[in-house]
Parts: sequence; C-alpha cells; structure tokens
Amino acid sequence: ERLVSFSSREGKRRFLEAVGGGTAEGYFPLSEQFITQGEPAFCGPSCLAMVLNALRIDPNTTWKGGWRWYDEHTLAASCCKPLHAITAEGITLDEFAALGRCQGARVEVRPKKSGRTEKAV
Repeated sequence: ERLVSFSSREGKRRFLEAVGGGTAEGYFPLSEQFITQGEPAFCGPSCLAMVLNALRIDPNTTWKGGWRWYDEHTLAASCCKPLHAITAEGITLDEFAALGRCQGARVEVRPKKSGRTEKAV
C-alpha cells in the first residue's frame, strides 16, 4: 500500500475513521508531546523523549525551572554515549531501547518479519 499524507483528504478520512472507531486513542497523548528534533542526528532521542513524556514516565530530574520533562538533552545526559557522539552519529536501535529501559520504560525490540530488503536513501 502506498503512503498517504496525514494532511491529505485521504489522510484526514483515515484519521476520522480511526477516531470514530476508537482506535486512535494513543494518538492524542503522543501528539501533545510533539518535539521537533534540534539536531539532524537527534531523531532517536527526540522520538524517545516524546514517547516517555506521553507515557508520563518521571525523568527524576528537572528540565527547566521546576518542570520534570524529557528532551533530547536530558536523555543524552543520562546516556552512556556522550552528547557529541550522539550529535555526530545518532543512536542505534539497540541504544534507543537501552536508553528507554534506563528511564523505566518497558522496551522490546522486534526484528523485522518481512524478508524484503530495504535500501537506505
């Protein structure tokens, strides 16, 4: 199946269908936590910060002022990989999972089931 833009007529139809069918409940807490990655290599940490905030997992540290919140930098501070290395090369899927576990999330990495090989673009 082809990809459909979320903001297209078809994308909006599918979204409304999911909301009406009760299968879009996970969308709302996640969309409230949207973060635009601050560095090109921060896609993993930014995504993880959004998920941890949506799950309301306490970072056990303050973000700014009295706010207890995740962002890429609070995650990187608790990571085994130095921030300069994350900025240069990002994190692997295994590092993503380990970082999530270190924050108290239950993380399971599932290998791709399809035999189809996908090429990087």
